[in-house]
Amino acid sequence: MSRRTCRPSTVGRCRDGPIAVAVTLLSCLSGAACGGGDGGGPFIPPITGVVASIEVSSPIDTIMAVGWMGQLTARARDSDGDIVAGQQFSWRSSDTGVATVSETGLVEALSAGSVTITASVSGVNGRLGMRAVAADLGAVAATLGDPFTDAMVAHLSGATQPDVQSALAECSAGLAGDNIVVVLECLGAIRAPAAGASDPTDVVLLAVLGVLADHSERLLGI
Repeated sequence: MSRRTCRPSTVGRCRDGPIAVAVTLLSCLSGAACGGGDGGGPFIPPITGVVASIEVSSPIDTIMAVGWMGQLTARARDSDGDIVAGQQFSWRSSDTGVATVSETGLVEALSAGSVTITASVSGVNGRLGMRAVAADLGAVAATLGDPFTDAMVAHLSGATQPDVQSALAECSAGLAGDNIVVVLECLGAIRAPAAGASDPTDVVLLAVLGVLADHSERLLGI
């Protein structure tokens, strides 16, 4: 009875013998020679930790007052949407006359206008469009916090007073955080009850409060 022996240099071509059987079995178990289970070739695990997209966000949304300075945040994500940690971003501004951004993402608004801030890493870019306005937030705070304003709110009926008080509280929080977007939303909320008011006193007081809201919006430079 003859027996074939596979030398190390011929194992890959030898079809019988215990060494060849063992090599084939180990190859199948590792998936290198027997495919990924569906006959489509070797199994290739997905690549993770590769940056596919970048999100850029601002603590005050997208409208900033001239003179405002704040820290932007960039987050890198892979193709599955998971965060890729440990990235060092490079930053740039599309118009340094409107706003500058430091190498760490600290942005400063210099003049009124629109600007795009970009964060980049590994050839991938993330962008945030922002608008700088000549807002006088101090004057807005003085207008909405004036005793005259408080007196008008105090004389509103129970049907409208809570809504206006809530809107003014939202304005106060937005002004404290330099968040012009929040202030714009609360000014709209101050105006809103006028549309459904039926009490004669409410109609008059809400009309005046609406005028104050319009004045405040102009002070925001919008």
